[in-house]
Amino acid sequence: MKSPVKNWSDAKWRSWVVSLLRRGTMKFPPRNEALRAAKTEKKINEKTGRLAQHYRCAMCLGEFPAKGVQVNHIDSVTGDSGFIDWNTYIERMFCTVEKLNVLCSLCHDGVTQHEKEKRVGVKDKIDKSTNQCYRAMKQRCYNPNSQRYYTHGARGIKVCGRWLESYEYFLEDMGYKPEGYTLDRIDNDGDYEKSNCKWSTPKEQALNRRTNIYITYQEDTLTISQWAEVVGISWDAMKKRITTMPLERALSKDRYEHQTISDEIKEEILEKYFRGKPKITQKALGLEYGVTQSAISHWVKQTKSERIENVE
Repeated sequence: MKSPVKNWSDAKWRSWVVSLLRRGTMKFPPRNEALRAAKTEKKINEKTGRLAQHYRCAMCLGEFPAKGVQVNHIDSVTGDSGFIDWNTYIERMFCTVEKLNVLCSLCHDGVTQHEKEKRVGVKDKIDKSTNQCYRAMKQRCYNPNSQRYYTHGARGIKVCGRWLESYEYFLEDMGYKPEGYTLDRIDNDGDYEKSNCKWSTPKEQALNRRTNIYITYQEDTLTISQWAEVVGISWDAMKKRITTMPLERALSKDRYEHQTISDEIKEEILEKYFRGKPKITQKALGLEYGVTQSAISHWVKQTKSERIENVE
């Protein structure tokens, strides 16, 4: 939300709105419910010498007059990473009574200070990670010595003028980098700009590479990684299947180990391998019979071992 006041910064505008929201909580029904639940009894206020209603602190369990207590949000309104957006802030501010408690001023100050220190630590960590991502983006596009320059800058990929001008503009458009995410371009031939960028998981980004190989089978077109996930095997295993087996067999969910190969077929494969002319490779036999090359290799080694034992 931009400041509508000409001479106000966005920070000053946000602070002013927050103060209005906090004043609004003074008449918020759940706040009054929390105070009623913390009531103890009327006793003499030590500071004024007058009879006053007292409230029990949920942390130290001491009893204090109204001016000595604060209604506290159990879950920090600003969260560990600081201000996110107004909808989130308002939702946390105006919560149910179960998410509120009453603390004495001393305990409340301690909780507030702890939350602030935690928030600063988390925000610094997040900001550092986001800034590193921002600098790496520029290196890929403009530094010929960067290992990834040939896939970005050498191909004409640029960073938009707004982001080049300031890290703050990049942060304003993209927000802080979520943990475990990377900066991903939606169109791999497009530039780094707000309309073409998003934060993606490594898995999502892997599916958006220019070098991905797509395989179409039974009207489904997927990458090797996606087919591996469908079948339930690793990427390496799927790639090996595709290069050594018929496509129908490679993309089958039935593992070879669960396939029954008759002794007659096994003997036929071994006969062709040892006596076939011209020489037939294990890969060619695997493609012909729909058997993995590793299985044929195992049979060959087993047969050779048995022959050596018979000679001895």
